[in-house]
Amino acid sequence: MDEDDVLWLANGWGVSRFDPMGFFRLGKQDGLKNHQDATAGVFDIEPDKEGGYWVGTEWGGVYRIDHAGRHPGVTSVFPQAGYVRRIHRGIDDALWFSADSGVFKEEQGSLTRILDRTWVPALTSDAQGRLWYGRGWDGGDAARFDPGTGIETVFTRNHGLPDEHVWASERDSKGGVWIGTGAGLVRAQGESIEDERDRRGLPSAAVFDIRHDATGTLWIATSRGLYSLDGSSVNSITSTNGLPDEHVWCSANFPDGTIWIGTASNGLIGYDGKAMTVLDKREGLLGNNVFTLAPEGDRSLWIGFLDGGLTRYLRSQSRPSVRLLEATLANRTLTNTSSPFRIATGDRVTIRYQEIDLKTHPEKRQSYYRLLDAAGQTVLAGVTKDRNFEWTPRQGGTFTFEVQAIDRDLNYSEPARISFRAVVPWFANAWITVPGASTFIGLFIWAFIARAIFLRQREQMFVQERRAREALEEKTRQLEDAKIAAETANHAKSTFLANMTMITKLSWI
Repeated sequence: MDEDDVLWLANGWGVSRFDPMGFFRLGKQDGLKNHQDATAGVFDIEPDKEGGYWVGTEWGGVYRIDHAGRHPGVTSVFPQAGYVRRIHRGIDDALWFSADSGVFKEEQGSLTRILDRTWVPALTSDAQGRLWYGRGWDGGDAARFDPGTGIETVFTRNHGLPDEHVWASERDSKGGVWIGTGAGLVRAQGESIEDERDRRGLPSAAVFDIRHDATGTLWIATSRGLYSLDGSSVNSITSTNGLPDEHVWCSANFPDGTIWIGTASNGLIGYDGKAMTVLDKREGLLGNNVFTLAPEGDRSLWIGFLDGGLTRYLRSQSRPSVRLLEATLANRTLTNTSSPFRIATGDRVTIRYQEIDLKTHPEKRQSYYRLLDAAGQTVLAGVTKDRNFEWTPRQGGTFTFEVQAIDRDLNYSEPARISFRAVVPWFANAWITVPGASTFIGLFIWAFIARAIFLRQREQMFVQERRAREALEEKTRQLEDAKIAAETANHAKSTFLANMTMITKLSWI
C-alpha cells in the first residue's frame, strides 16, 4: 500500500495496481436520483461551511453531500426545486437557487421562491447585493433584481445584448457583472451593456460558464474553447492547443496551476501549460459529458455529469518513471546510455526510451522532452506520445537530451538524461577548411596574376617581333629599290658604251 492507499499486487504474471478511491462515484444507488427514479444529471456544485457540498440536479431538486470524506453520503434537501441550474452564495452569505420555475432562497432550512420566472440558468449578485439572472431557452432578457426594494430592471437587445439567450453570469471585481449570452460575452456596468467581444478579441460564441479563480483571472467556457481574461490579456485553450473538444461546459483550477476543463463529449481535460491529459469512462468517470466542476482542496475534484451522477476524482501523488533504452547512431547502437557518446554533425541520432506507468492507459501515455546545449539553453522541447527521439545536429557542441514521463494526473517523473558531443568532420571543420580554402584561393590568385604577367610578356614579345619584322621588311625593300636602281644604271651604261662604240667605228670609217 502506497501513500495514496493504492494497493500494489505482484504475482507470477507481473504487477497490478488497484486504486479503490481514485474515482469515487455517486449515482442512483446512493440516493442521487430524479423524479423518474434514474440517476439525476448534475448541473451545479457549491461548497458549504461544514465541508460538504450543495448539488443542483436535473429534475431531482437540491441534494447535499454531507461530508467530503472517503465515503460521502447524499441527502435530498429540496426536491421541490425540480430543475436546479445554478447555486449561488450571495455577499450576505445567503444561498440562492435558479431553477425552471424561478429563483429560490434558502432561509433557515426552508426554501422560499423569490421570483416566479421560467428557465433561469444564470444567477449571480453584484457588489450591492442585487441579483442578476438570465433566462436561456426561454430567452428575452437578462435582469437585475433588488431583494430589498423589489425593483427589477430588464436588459434586452435594445440595451446592447448581442443575443437574447443568457446562459451565465458572474460578479465583476470592479462593480459590474459579466454576462454570457448565446453570441458572446458582455459586461453590465451601471445601466449600460458593454460588448467585450471586439474589444477583448473574444469569439462570438455561446458562453456557458464564467468564473474567477484565486488570482482574479476570469475564465470563460464557450462553444469554441476556453478563454481566460487577466486584465487586458486574453488567452485561449482551443483545438490549436490540442483541446480535443471545443464545446466546453465548465472549468476549475488547482493551486499548482493546472486547469481542468469539462467538455461535452471528451470527458475531463487537464492542462498544465505543457501537457494535456484526457480522463473519461476508461479511467472511472460516470460519463464523458462533464457539466460542472468543484475543486476540493489541492488534490480532489467533484465532477457533475449532464447524463447523470457525480464522481469524486482524487489526483494521485505517485509519480511515473522513465528509463533510456538505447541510442542508435549512423553506424552503431549504444545500450549503455549512462556514458556520453560522440556523433558527427549531419548524422542522425535516435534515442529510445520507455515509461513505467500503471495508472495511464498505454494509448494515453505521453512524455515531455528537452534538448539542451552546453549553456543549458533549450534547443528543442515538446510533448509527445512517441517513445523515441530523432535529431540531426547541424553544428558541433555538447548536448543533453532529457525526458520525463507524464501520467494521467499530470505528475512528471524524474528526468532521464543522456549527453553526447556533436563533432564536425575534418572536411567540414572550419579550422581546416578555412585555411585550406584560403591557400587554394591564394594559389588561384597567384596563378591568375602569373598568367596575366605571362600574357603581358608574351604580348610584348609579339610587339617586338612585329617591329623587328617590319624593320627587316623595310630594309629588304630599301635593298630591292637600290638593286633596281643599280641595275637600271648599269643598263644605261651598257647602252651608252654600245652607242659610243658604234659612233667610233663610224668615225674611223
